Amino acid sequence: MRVLFLLLFPVFCSAQTFVKDRFIAKDGAVLWSEKFEMKDMDTPIVVQNLTEKLRSKPFIEIDNMQQEGVFEGSIFAFANLTKAQFRVDFLYESYIVTVSSVVIKTDTEEIPLEIMLLKTNGNFMAKLPDFIEKFDAEMVSLFLITH
Repeated sequence: MRVLFLLLFPVFCSAQTFVKDRFIAKDGAVLWSEKFEMKDMDTPIVVQNLTEKLRSKPFIEIDNMQQEGVFEGSIFAFANLTKAQFRVDFLYESYIVTVSSVVIKTDTEEIPLEIMLLKTNGNFMAKLPDFIEKFDAEMVSLFLITH
């Protein structure tokens, strides 16, 4: 039993997921995720409205491959973000947006979001940098659609 524990302990440690507000850290990667509720709006209308909104933005590129209820794309040069990937999963009267592979531009360089938010053990820093609140608000406004 002791040998089994020693062999499985590293696997359990690396499989930890940490959550702080809309940010999720897993395996050294940071994701931003939010679920948007759209009451009294049919899913095809939600898909159409969000697709039109994102296509109107010059810094958004939606992949041509759209699966049933899912589409993915890239964000380039938006606010203090240099590049990122996003995925939108449409559900009944809601949709979930996940933004990953985020690279942030500072005054002197481009830095992956993980380096700015995570400690060496993969957990979030106690105090997140000041720009995170603005980044979070910009992501919400980018992906939120209204009636």
